Amino acid sequence: MKKLIAGLFAAILTTAGLVAVSSAPAQAACKQGYTCVNTRVNIAGANVVKRGKPVKVKFRVGTNGNIAPKGTVTVVLKKAPNGRTITRTVSARKAATAINFGKLGKGKWNLTIRYNGDDGFKNANNKKTIRVR
Repeated sequence: MKKLIAGLFAAILTTAGLVAVSSAPAQAACKQGYTCVNTRVNIAGANVVKRGKPVKVKFRVGTNGNIAPKGTVTVVLKKAPNGRTITRTVSARKAATAINFGKLGKGKWNLTIRYNGDDGFKNANNKKTIRVR
């Protein structure tokens, strides 16, 4: 009975123009029970780089459809096994982002790119190994 009265009251207020109704869809964070946009991280760049040359990595956060992802992307480049770590944080809104890590030391470097899904977007990550010779 309470729901019926509340519904009638809301209908009267809407009809009288005292309450507006928005047509924009609500965006909920990706939680269990909600449908969120799938995302993916695509990485481009050389797998082997000559010593003395700068290491450049290009990546893109893609979605299913034409919606642009929001939020930030964390890029971590770590020398294997327990070496130097370089971390960069950039916006996910750009179509493609290029990061220049400069000249790196000889060896194997592990690249991890993590997109922490913002409102309505799922998390995504990708990994790649870069060798400096």
